[in-house]
Amino acid sequence: MQILLIEDNGGDATLVKLGFKDTAPTATISWQTTAEAGLRALEKYHDLYDLILLDLNLPKMSGAQFVAHVATRPETGKIPIMILSSSPASQVVGAPHGDRPLGYITKPSDLAGYRSIAKYLHDCWTADEWTESGEIKVRFKRFD
Repeated sequence: MQILLIEDNGGDATLVKLGFKDTAPTATISWQTTAEAGLRALEKYHDLYDLILLDLNLPKMSGAQFVAHVATRPETGKIPIMILSSSPASQVVGAPHGDRPLGYITKPSDLAGYRSIAKYLHDCWTADEWTESGEIKVRFKRFD
């Protein structure tokens, strides 16, 4: 699982990386501190990433602007984006994001919370099917 993390807060980025290291050690995280740097990474390595973890409150270009920009590009428009932010999810509602799965997770306040998020995302990524409240869910993946 190759993840592009776009997060301007070093402390939050460290917690994300530690959460994955503890629960999904095979996951690889590439960290960018701005949306612009994330776009450059996607332009160069768009085939590499399986998932984008994105903060909404970023300097210059916001996370919502990033989503709108990425959705218009055929080479990046199929990569799932998971918003990981303390901002309201309503900031991306109505933003164009094509047919891309776009999820939202509120940033936790401690490492245990980040571990739970990492485990959830890893389990979704690696499971063929999984159930939640009796419903069958489809494997979380790129939609190529």
